[in-house]
Amino acid sequence: MVDRIVKEINICLENDCYISALGMALTLPDICGKAKYPQWKKQNVGLRYKKWYDEYIGFREIPSGPHSEDFSYLSGEVVYSLRNCLLHQGTPNIDNNKITEKRCKMDYFILVINNDEHITSSEFALNHDGARSDCGMKVDLYSLCGKLTRAASDYYHSNKELFDFFQYQLIQ
Repeated sequence: MVDRIVKEINICLENDCYISALGMALTLPDICGKAKYPQWKKQNVGLRYKKWYDEYIGFREIPSGPHSEDFSYLSGEVVYSLRNCLLHQGTPNIDNNKITEKRCKMDYFILVINNDEHITSSEFALNHDGARSDCGMKVDLYSLCGKLTRAASDYYHSNKELFDFFQYQLIQ
């Protein structure tokens, strides 16, 4: 089923169905988190989502270098918030009130559709006191979908035995 979802996400992207692609891509950490942490029941869905995302994708997103502690990044919290806002409210945004990591709190979150340059960037300004202000992110939808589909596909192919909960019939 993971392979089918990934294939359909790519078809959506090829046909400019960006919100559908993003919505399905944002379900992949749910699926993989259920496989990785089956002992965590329904009340821990958010925890397993964020943990799986951070373990397989998020750690690569953490900025390094000068002022890196000032830059927001696509943490499990941010992506889980995006998932919830899109799937439950129909808005591709984040709920800043649901973000606990201080550096990932943002004044704005912008999705960019750019198939040529897969750029995700964190931005901030310093106020007159030298403190971070007016911070946010521009996230390339293609890039985010690609990160989610590659990680989920790799995890699925390395751990197929954990996906025994896939029990369905899809008849065409």
